[in-house]
Amino acid sequence: MTSKYDGPKNAMPQMSLFGAGTKPAHEHNYFFALSPTAEVRQQLADVGEQLNSIHKFNGSWVSSERFHLTLHHLGQFQEVRPDRVAKAITAANKIQAKPFGVVLDQFMCFDSRTGRFPCVITSENELPQLKFFWQLLKNNLLAVKLGDKLNNSFKPHATLLYNRQPLAETYPVTPIRWRVNDFVLIESLVGKSTHIELGRWPLTE
Repeated sequence: MTSKYDGPKNAMPQMSLFGAGTKPAHEHNYFFALSPTAEVRQQLADVGEQLNSIHKFNGSWVSSERFHLTLHHLGQFQEVRPDRVAKAITAANKIQAKPFGVVLDQFMCFDSRTGRFPCVITSENELPQLKFFWQLLKNNLLAVKLGDKLNNSFKPHATLLYNRQPLAETYPVTPIRWRVNDFVLIESLVGKSTHIELGRWPLTE
């Protein structure tokens, strides 16, 4: 595992804390994700450009360096949470899994109550190896008592933009073939479009 923190792999990360009485400038959202390779990021960006030429979206696009496929949300908090990060690292360190393939070949928009509709690349077919890995990581998170924020269902997707109107239909796209060789723990600074990689774990044959 590689991490932004030094010390033993199960050590609690050292994170700067807000002083007493100081209101944080942003909230902290923690999640596990699959991080695309540079090649996959470019393919996702290319598909986005092709779709935009057809549909003329009027939303905000996700920058290619922030493309990802979320596995598990661990919660969003006003303050940094080194306690939860340490537990998440413990869970991730126990993962033993082989690399696997993912094919993304469908474009759709999710419903939203906020007026910003996530438009995503997903798969028309079941992705059993990915769902097995998702369940494996979930089991490890439950074992370290990080189950309070976990979802019971999983729709694999990578978000391209947040549109002001939903799309009623689902559209096929040129398949994007993604060889998954690792997974990451990310801290997102909400409202700042900033992702901080807290750890990366390789999948081994």
